[in-house]
Amino acid sequence: MSPHYFFIMKILICPDSFKGSLSSKEATGIISRTLRKLDPQMDIIALPLADGGEGTSEVIGNNYPEKHFVDSKDALGNNIRVNFLSDSTKKKAFIESAEIIGLPLIPYAKRDPMEASSFGLGMVIKEVMEQGYIDVSIALGGSAVCDGGMGMLEALGYRFLDKNNIELNGKGKNLLLVHNIDDKNAHNRIKETRFKAICDVENPLLGKNGAAFVFSPQKGAKLKDVPILDAGLKTLVETGEKICRGSRLGSIKKGAGAAGGLGYAMMTYLKAAYVSGIDFIKDTVGFKELVSQVDYIITGEGKIDRQSLMGKVISGVLITANQFHKPVIGLGGIVEDKKLLISSGLKAVYEISKPELSIEENMVCENAFHNMEETVKKIYEQFLSHFSK
Repeated sequence: MSPHYFFIMKILICPDSFKGSLSSKEATGIISRTLRKLDPQMDIIALPLADGGEGTSEVIGNNYPEKHFVDSKDALGNNIRVNFLSDSTKKKAFIESAEIIGLPLIPYAKRDPMEASSFGLGMVIKEVMEQGYIDVSIALGGSAVCDGGMGMLEALGYRFLDKNNIELNGKGKNLLLVHNIDDKNAHNRIKETRFKAICDVENPLLGKNGAAFVFSPQKGAKLKDVPILDAGLKTLVETGEKICRGSRLGSIKKGAGAAGGLGYAMMTYLKAAYVSGIDFIKDTVGFKELVSQVDYIITGEGKIDRQSLMGKVISGVLITANQFHKPVIGLGGIVEDKKLLISSGLKAVYEISKPELSIEENMVCENAFHNMEETVKKIYEQFLSHFSK
């Protein structure tokens, strides 16, 4: 008798979060459980992903096994208890800025980049350095600030002075007042520490594609405040030339506009290396090796459109998948630019939202859960079921 061979499908499930609805871990769980019900023999690798924004620490936690709790401040100066991750054997630490100065921590009515500060992030960086960590990675996405890193640097010992030599607090509304920067008391361990700025965007600091114009309205900035913030960031850059040559160059670097200009401050004053958020995650979790082993990949995020191809999770997944000629299926709460997405390498892309529901109704966790289950069943029937027959 001739032997009978069974083919067991191996699938990598690796979505980003569906912001405001499902975390990447929750989305991964729903997709994985639904497929296992449909085909118990299926070999599934569940790998939640992130791009440097909210949820990044949850995704990479296994690679930074120690969690430390420290006192800090949120973007509006309220006292909070936060954590950072570390691997003490390698003297490396990871900080997620969204957990300290993140937008979701601030009530909607109080969101205001003119008043918000990155000071709390600087407090945690200071603590990390003083505990002896010399390799420090900081995820910048999801912040509530647009202060050019002024608050962060203030916490690290930099003094920002107005034309009357009066010290300024690091917040958006004070950017235009900066006349001088004093670095005499800058923390002495900054020079001994290797920093990485983990970014989920590539925007420069200034102008129509910069931190103020693109991102501050999303953080609560009033229309009249946007050009003020941009002008303030420009003032910060020009004043920075007095103590930090290369300040202007730093402002145009890829990722300088991340987190309201934190990317600029880190790359200019902390000499941080820019690292794409999804690339950092992929390297940390050994993504390339996993992709090489599977037959299909399912990924996704809250909204899939042309922006998804510009440094987001889906673009990072596609780059690696295309290297190994692995098919990728995308799931989005909302899907736009479908033809472009398909031409860029996605085998298929599905919108999980129901047209009869409002955006808010679709984002309710229970509805999102049900919608994703139903969409996964469609994917199974259209692409995967014949492998198990």
